[in-house]
Amino acid sequence: MGERTKPHHRVLILAISLLALMAAVVGIAVLNARLVSIEFHELTDRDVPANELLTRLDREIVSAQLTLEAAALANETGARSRLLSTYGVHVEDADRLWIDYRQLAVAAPAEVELHDAYDDAHRYWQSTNERIVRTISEDSTPSASMVTESGSAFASLTFLIRSIENDFAKPQLVKSIDDVNSSTTRSLGTLVSLLIFGLIVGFFISRAAVRSSRERDEATAVETRARRFEASINQALDMAQTEDAALESIQGALEAELPEAPIEMLLADSSRAHLQRVLETDSAADRPGCGVTEPSECPAIRRGATQIFEDSSAYFVCPHLRKRPGLEPCSAVCVPVSIAGRTTGVLHVTGDHNTQPPSEMVQTLERLLTQAGDRVGVLRAFAQSQTQASTDPLTGLYNRRSFENAANEQMKTGQSMALAYADLDHFKNLNDTHGHDAGDRALRTFAQVLRDSLRDGDLPARWGGEEFVIMFPNRSIAEATQALERIRGALGDTLKDSTVPGFSSSFGVTDTTCASHLDELVSQADAALLEAKRLGRDRIVPWGSWATAPETTRDIDPNHSATAIPAPFT
Repeated sequence: MGERTKPHHRVLILAISLLALMAAVVGIAVLNARLVSIEFHELTDRDVPANELLTRLDREIVSAQLTLEAAALANETGARSRLLSTYGVHVEDADRLWIDYRQLAVAAPAEVELHDAYDDAHRYWQSTNERIVRTISEDSTPSASMVTESGSAFASLTFLIRSIENDFAKPQLVKSIDDVNSSTTRSLGTLVSLLIFGLIVGFFISRAAVRSSRERDEATAVETRARRFEASINQALDMAQTEDAALESIQGALEAELPEAPIEMLLADSSRAHLQRVLETDSAADRPGCGVTEPSECPAIRRGATQIFEDSSAYFVCPHLRKRPGLEPCSAVCVPVSIAGRTTGVLHVTGDHNTQPPSEMVQTLERLLTQAGDRVGVLRAFAQSQTQASTDPLTGLYNRRSFENAANEQMKTGQSMALAYADLDHFKNLNDTHGHDAGDRALRTFAQVLRDSLRDGDLPARWGGEEFVIMFPNRSIAEATQALERIRGALGDTLKDSTVPGFSSSFGVTDTTCASHLDELVSQADAALLEAKRLGRDRIVPWGSWATAPETTRDIDPNHSATAIPAPFT
């Protein structure tokens, strides 16, 4: 008995046999694939396009005939011309499609006979139609015999097209499909042989797919959390009606999403020249804050992009982070804040030293600040529009309507209130002598003196022209008179160091012990002002301080005529 085959020899033989089998299977698969490819290309490059060309040819011939018949029935010359033009386009397309089909046709002898018959029928159809076209072009109506002859030629032509399609094009298409199916069936055996090899490869592919699926699931979970957070912060910001409320919502979101992270936000002030800290989370309360004071000093604001620093002590990090006093080495993320399309702030987050911040955290901050910047921009624009609607554009004080609303609300509370009426003495002469620009500067100067001299809660407003009114909540005539004396003194001091031409102001003052309605208070204050003018100007006259009040006052309301004011008690 011969020597048994050794195990490693058997393994080697099995490996060689497997390789030979795989090579044979691959060779057969390649051969079958080549055959299928050739037959498939014949199907897609010749038979399918040929059938499509015949279908389109039939459609173009029908469209041409219908268009010509419509032209024969049209009454308007313009409509006939358009229809004849369209007819010509259909005929040209049909001729081109027939030429293209002839290039793809199998051209068996019987089919060639049909091709010749089609050419004859096509010439006859065109000749009959040309007579109709000439007749229509001469604004005449084609005769019934011409139309009948054209219809007969059209029927013969379409019959030939469908004969070619049914007798040759479609059978050839079916044959090619059958050939492709047959070759494909033969290839199935080869594909089954490759199945085992595919399963082995598939095992490794499936392992990679599982890992990829897990990564996708994690990414989906992150995106889901991000969307939920985005929806919740959007809802919170939508409910914020002021910028302070929006900042409170942002701080709440930061503390909820990143409770352990020390975070602070700095925004530029109205001049956009200085940064101010507008919020900080509880974790940042006891830590040194960023020392940047101007937007131009912040790399994140200058670049308009998030900056990440893993080591605050490195030489290439932001100087304000590296030199921050009392701060231990740490990592940091600086996210710019854009409001109304302009980068005007930054949000700082510090973390562990030499640690890359999680990308999810950075994305969360960027999403939050994008929404926050949009909302704050809207709130600022709304506040600006409200301010413009309620203030006088020249002086910046409340306008008449806003003052009336505020004063009426004050009177509804039932609390006491004093009201002063003022205007600039000899203002017309100032305008005539020094020009309207000097008059405008005088009005602005007087308005600034009012703002600087009054306490919080007092409300000055420009009533119109050079006239002003002032509301003193919870003050009597005497207390308001003292405040007005301070205003007169402040005005004199201001004009000493000003380029504005010198002027003075007269005041009339009253309070709610003398009247219970705003229009009455204004009338009384106006009457007192007129008395101040009569006494020589540059003075304060309280209502009721003279023996006999003027018989009438100026009309202070366009819808309210001047009313007589009874003489006050003395």
